[in-house]
Amino acid sequence: MARWHRALLSLPACLVAAVALTWTLRLGWADILASLGSKEELRRASRLAPGKTNYLLRLAERYEEEGVDTTPLLEAALGHSRRQPAAWIRLGLESELRGDFGAAERHLLEAARLSALAHPRWTLANYYWRRGEAAKVLHWARATLAITADDPTRLFQLCWQSIPDGVAILDRAIPDRPLVLAQYLAFLAAENKLEAASPVADRVLGLGNGDYAGPLLAYCDRLLEAQYSRTALARTALGIWNALSTRGWIRLATLEPERGKSLTNALFSLRPLGRGFDWRIVPTEGLAISRGSATGALRISFSGKQPESCEVLWQYVPLAAGSAYSLGFRYRTAGIGPQTGLRWRILVGETDLASPHLASDEWRGERFDFRTPQRAELARLVLEYRRVWGTTRIEGDLEVGDLRLGFDR
Repeated sequence: MARWHRALLSLPACLVAAVALTWTLRLGWADILASLGSKEELRRASRLAPGKTNYLLRLAERYEEEGVDTTPLLEAALGHSRRQPAAWIRLGLESELRGDFGAAERHLLEAARLSALAHPRWTLANYYWRRGEAAKVLHWARATLAITADDPTRLFQLCWQSIPDGVAILDRAIPDRPLVLAQYLAFLAAENKLEAASPVADRVLGLGNGDYAGPLLAYCDRLLEAQYSRTALARTALGIWNALSTRGWIRLATLEPERGKSLTNALFSLRPLGRGFDWRIVPTEGLAISRGSATGALRISFSGKQPESCEVLWQYVPLAAGSAYSLGFRYRTAGIGPQTGLRWRILVGETDLASPHLASDEWRGERFDFRTPQRAELARLVLEYRRVWGTTRIEGDLEVGDLRLGFDR
């Protein structure tokens, strides 16, 4: 009798276990069906596990690909749970396609209310862009950029397509996140929106750290490349360079052309950045560049297979307009004859000035003088090889260093 009593008492537990096992097997089978991904299998999976709204959403994707109205499926998913941002987004986009813009906006806003993620906000920015509502594009762009870690380029493009006003976009769409500001600065530089980028660079300098020197140098480069048509851009580039130097974000000194401080890394003591106002070493077949035997010197080896004309290295040099200058340097050569085309050039505005050809078996000091044109505040200082007619390509070494550039008093 006691045995039967114990059996009766355990019966409910067995029934619960059986039901749990059956439900577990059912859910497992539903997952297997859903993983296969066809419409029929997703329909069966959603019938087996009606509470799993992601099956209905995936089924809606399949119907959407075929151009079928997915509203009933989305409403069914929301019937199980109203807290489904993905369902609200899809329902909003379906409403937009039908031309029901009021419903579309309500659904998309509900998705943004329910989710702390960037996707609903990004969707709203796109929606308002399609509707031509610039103010709301900027609002939701800012909300997206405040939290996203994804590439924001398309969002920046939406802002500029909505309202081509750099001031409004910076104030209303770009949050004060150093990373986003640096990304926006890189975007503006790449799009050649150089004036709009200036206040963005100021914010990066004010809020960032040395990790953001790269985008600022890239912007500096774009300013310098464009300076021949817009002199003010060179001054902006100089301001950025000096700010980077003052903050210690680069290890190179500030430049003050009005006081005769125009040359960067004159002793080649630091590896050239190849950016801003530092040296660019031009990769060229047949040339090898290394530290020279003397302190503060650079060695350039010519194999004889280099191009007949090439820039070996160069840098942008800020200068005072309408002023007399002197460029001094020390050098020696090995195996390079006189008048063979190796020399310094100063390219400023339309003016092209050149030093004597470099050839000396012993260390030798050299200088040459020049005057900057009026309203010309930037030059390129270039070490150049250009084969002279009647000579073969040079083969040998040049060591050069101890450069000095200043006013010719």
